[in-house]
Amino acid sequence: MIRPRKGGLAVALIASQLVLSGALAADKCIKTAEVEADKVRYIETQLKVAKLQCYDNEHAELSLLYNAFILEKRPYLVRSQKPLLTYLQRTEKKSVASYIADIADRVSVESTNVSQFCTRAMLAAEFSAKAGHPVKILGLMPIAYKRPAALCKEMG
Repeated sequence: MIRPRKGGLAVALIASQLVLSGALAADKCIKTAEVEADKVRYIETQLKVAKLQCYDNEHAELSLLYNAFILEKRPYLVRSQKPLLTYLQRTEKKSVASYIADIADRVSVESTNVSQFCTRAMLAAEFSAKAGHPVKILGLMPIAYKRPAALCKEMG
């Protein structure tokens, strides 16, 4: 007769907890395509905040540069919508609009501590016309991008 091992149930429970926690961690991570989409939306949001905050004579052109960015980078902005929505749904975060509003709030608050925020944002917007993909100007943005989650371990 085979006798059950003491603690067998405990071992099984611990193993199932590890599997479950691994699945939950995978739900909270962000995939490479989602990171790129998040970066595109971050850049667009930071330029929008700059456009709204930097309306003095010295930075009056920023509004036109932002509008040009939106028109020129529209294909990237449209393509970023689905991966970002997928990430937010998978992680049970808020809507895209709410997520973007949170980014805008963060940028607005942090911009008060950034030297020459308006000038730097304007230079990034000017360069974006020559950059092609918007992510190429990420390093020029006055406020650094922060990835919202750890990268997923993608199989493949």
